[in-house]
Amino acid sequence: MEPAVELDILDAGWELTVDTHLNRVPKACIHEAVSEANCISSKAAMAGGVIG
Repeated sequence: MEPAVELDILDAGWELTVDTHLNRVPKACIHEAVSEANCISSKAAMAGGVIG
């Protein structure tokens, strides 16, 4: 979403810490996002694609 709205949260002074993000996101959501990213990476690798 950041590129779509041209928002740079680091320039705005936000820092990624456990208190600002990870403690506010349910562990189930973090697990789901990591699993989904892993699946996408695996599918691209099997298809010979490049991630990034």
